[in-house]
Amino acid sequence: MAKLRAKEVAAMLDDDSDWNDSDEEAERDEKREASDDYDGGEEEHEGLEGFLDYIEEYQYWLGLQDWELPSSDDDDNNIGQIPPPKGSLTEVDDQETVEATDDDVQEERSTGSGQVLESGTGRILAEEDVSALTESTGGNEIAGVSGGGSSNSSSSESGSLGISINISNLSRVPNRLGVSIDLSNLTCPIPPPSTTTASASIPLRGGPFVEPVGPTTPLPPTAKAMDFFGQSFDDDLFRHIVDETNLYASQKGSKWRWPLTVNELKAFLGVWIVMGIVRLPRVRDYWSQERIYGEHLVITDAFARDRFFEILWNLHFNDNTKAFPQGHDNYNKLHKISPIADHLSRKFLALYNPHRENSIDEAMIVYKGQSSLKQFMPKKPIKRGFKVWCRCDSKNGYTCSFQVYTGKVGQTTEKNLGARVVKDLSEPLRGKNYHLYFDNFFSSPTLLAELLDFKIYCIGTVVSNRKHFPKYSKARVKALERGEHITSQVIDNKVHCFVWRDRKPVCFNDTICDHTDITSVSRKLADGSRADFSCPRSVNLYNQNMGGVDLADHLRRSYTCSRRSKSRWYMRMFWFFFDLLIVNSYILESVSPHHCPGIARTGRQKKQYRSHLEFRKSLALELIGNFSSRGKKGSTCCV
Repeated sequence: MAKLRAKEVAAMLDDDSDWNDSDEEAERDEKREASDDYDGGEEEHEGLEGFLDYIEEYQYWLGLQDWELPSSDDDDNNIGQIPPPKGSLTEVDDQETVEATDDDVQEERSTGSGQVLESGTGRILAEEDVSALTESTGGNEIAGVSGGGSSNSSSSESGSLGISINISNLSRVPNRLGVSIDLSNLTCPIPPPSTTTASASIPLRGGPFVEPVGPTTPLPPTAKAMDFFGQSFDDDLFRHIVDETNLYASQKGSKWRWPLTVNELKAFLGVWIVMGIVRLPRVRDYWSQERIYGEHLVITDAFARDRFFEILWNLHFNDNTKAFPQGHDNYNKLHKISPIADHLSRKFLALYNPHRENSIDEAMIVYKGQSSLKQFMPKKPIKRGFKVWCRCDSKNGYTCSFQVYTGKVGQTTEKNLGARVVKDLSEPLRGKNYHLYFDNFFSSPTLLAELLDFKIYCIGTVVSNRKHFPKYSKARVKALERGEHITSQVIDNKVHCFVWRDRKPVCFNDTICDHTDITSVSRKLADGSRADFSCPRSVNLYNQNMGGVDLADHLRRSYTCSRRSKSRWYMRMFWFFFDLLIVNSYILESVSPHHCPGIARTGRQKKQYRSHLEFRKSLALELIGNFSSRGKKGSTCCV
């Protein structure tokens, strides 16, 4: 009877006519009723009959056509396999299955005993997975690819027909029945695109994250913008700048009207913040009498134009006489700005505990003058300037640590620069189960394996020619359809490497997610509609958490204090650090557990934290206070 049923299925599968034709459906029903094993039309069947019913039902559901079936009449049980769609990750050719190995190069191995490769992931299913899969289909295999056992090995006694269905690409499969189909009884490797794999059920690698998050020294609810700013830019730093500025003015013989004071320096910086909010083409335009520029009483009441420029031209941060000459072992290219950079680096790290997710990337300082520190990158939005490596909190953009890139050491190009930067910036995170995200400039399988030993788990894009990254053939990568990927485990199975096809193939390294953790991502198509495509969970986590440095850059550039300065490169760098300091102070206020939120000016009286602009305005006015260098009432110019 099994042979008779197999012939009927083969005839149905070979028929190219309309599957919804009512006459053919009635004819098939009559044959079923006339059959000896007809069970009275019950909903559920057992064994071989239930399996054949599944085949018929999912033939409608998948909408497959032109299946290639054997024409030989020698063996009634010889029913051919459904070929996988073009570009599928899994291939079947003479009982050979592509298997991911621990080596860099993927090899084709004969599976012989019937290993099952999970479609869409390239994972060979374990024995318990195959057992559960066959039990749910009445003892017959339904998987992305069945690599072992031909149809000749199946027998009518066991009820195995050796049929394999590939349903790896459900996003392009129509529902030809036009009715709702219950898929709960079918075990398939990838769900339909309308559903998302419950990736949260698969825990992330590593132990629990138990580190504190937030400010280390929370301020009371009455704290103002100046209080958060003063946590990093404290009185010691103000006095250092005042002393170095006065020293520099005396060394170069400037016509210094009177020595700079702490209060005057605070007012100067407050006015500079106002100039970043209200931009004019030149600094001197703020004192212009032309009506087109308007009146800027906050600026003109605090400073006379000549006194303001006197401070600006003499502003200095380190004693030039203490600098080591070029060629000396202790020569420091950043000598002019190193006290500011070192002080803020220590403060940023000590004042805030980041979330588990951190990102590392580069930030650029625009500079077109002459300096050995200047970098040229023609493919970047900022082509010329100084490069600063930053590690930021992925949730809010707080800059935890940074490092200025000083270029080559003599004529020697530093090797493994990206790996060295990541290890330097992530040193405070060791042993604490943090997650780190970075791009292909830094990433390599070797680096991720080293960081894994320090309990730092990472995801990063990677270039395909990195050492230890699997060498997939170009034809194999090109054959990937959108949403498909190929995967491997390298370096003692520590690092998960894979190539995922979006619009183009993208290579990833991962030590955070399990390699079987699959979810979906929404993409906009050419016609404007959106569709869901399968992707490893690592892709979603990378997209969510890689933008920490970009967020910090966005906030820093919103009302930047930076101004054009070709002659003094260290001033460009100082204004970068000053903007970075304001952004971090704003974030500290936003996440402060004791800070009282402001009132939104929308008429709804809805409480929310004040905006970045409001914070800058408050900080500027608090820094200026009642200061005036014009000798008016309330002047504190000599304090």
